[in-house]
Amino acid sequence: MDNYATHKTPKIKVWLARRPHYHVHFTPTSASWINQVERWFAELTRKQIQRGVHTSVRQLEADIRTFIDLHNKNPKPFKDQVRRPDFGFRQTLLPQSPADFMWRTLDSRD
Repeated sequence: MDNYATHKTPKIKVWLARRPHYHVHFTPTSASWINQVERWFAELTRKQIQRGVHTSVRQLEADIRTFIDLHNKNPKPFKDQVRRPDFGFRQTLLPQSPADFMWRTLDSRD
């Protein structure tokens, strides 16, 4: 779960305390790139919405549906790739240490 404040309100904390079988795991702060839903919405925005001109909500919804349909025809898992100065090339990154997380956070322009 992300670190959004609504997940940590007193009401939510009480609800979770009454349900000890739930174990909530939060993504690290400033690491929305780990959250797959956030990544999917970023891709939707970049590839379909960002430069589009939508004159109505209906048109925007149609463009989103088109993206979803095209995406679902050939779905692929997300791969995190970063440029690390010590290697100089792109590599798939499966973080093994805090330093790996730091490189991804510092070079979030990709």
